[in-house]
Amino acid sequence: MRSLKTQMDRMIMSFCILLLIFMVFVGLWQVFTRYVLASPSPFSEELLRFSLIWISLLGGAYAFGQKKHIAILFIVRKFPHAIKKAVKMVVECFIILFSVVIMIGGGIRAVLLTIEQTSAALGLSMSVVYFALPLAGLVITGYSLIHLIEIYHETDEEKEHEILID
Repeated sequence: MRSLKTQMDRMIMSFCILLLIFMVFVGLWQVFTRYVLASPSPFSEELLRFSLIWISLLGGAYAFGQKKHIAILFIVRKFPHAIKKAVKMVVECFIILFSVVIMIGGGIRAVLLTIEQTSAALGLSMSVVYFALPLAGLVITGYSLIHLIEIYHETDEEKEHEILID
């Protein structure tokens, strides 16, 4: 399981890093063409906007996988270990439900509805832009399944470690 999670982490992190580097260069190009050449690049603003959508969704999915997202834990911490474990599993199930129904299902629907719609400056199919939503949902679902398995196999020793970290 850890190997699969590590591979997912590396792929998503590498993609986000490369996309961020790409965005920096496109942003520099936009500034250069606007202020030095006095003729702004017609495609760079739209390309940056679409890249921001992708990096936000996949970066958010990566943050979720690292458990760096917002979580309200102060109530759950007061429960005994067995109840705490059950609550964590129920929460992960709700996350999977949301990811599958809203992000993957709704994202695929958005992709299908926008196949023939093209962006103004790039002429790119908008389905490419909207594809980030089901992809991020798929990544979050994968991370949630891994988290569920980890929670299920959690031992009392890990419980003590968790209390010290949280």
